[in-house]
Amino acid sequence: MLDANISRAGVPQGQFPNGQIDFDSARIDYSDGGNCQLSGTELSLLRYFWENRGRLLSRPQILCSVWGITSSNVRTRTIDMHVAHLRRKLREDATRRRMLVSVRGKGYIFTPETCAMA
Repeated sequence: MLDANISRAGVPQGQFPNGQIDFDSARIDYSDGGNCQLSGTELSLLRYFWENRGRLLSRPQILCSVWGITSSNVRTRTIDMHVAHLRRKLREDATRRRMLVSVRGKGYIFTPETCAMA
């Protein structure tokens, strides 16, 4: 079950299979009682993915919305690096379905609800 309350005025949180994202405190609280902090960029990227979950987000869209880069000539691996960090912090298991799905040549889709059954 996916539960989210992403209101900027309230206490924004997002429930995912391994725990809960607390956007106010920039923290992930795991269902086993552990937690980890998110960097500012990780938080911005995760919030963008969360607010657009289920949608294919292209690299230019992500670069523009999270990093403010609008040039189409920019070649960078920073998105991949930050997605890898988020995958570790979300405790994604490479042998199961991923929440952050890479679509070759297109971008990423964030689908935390698909992992609830994994």
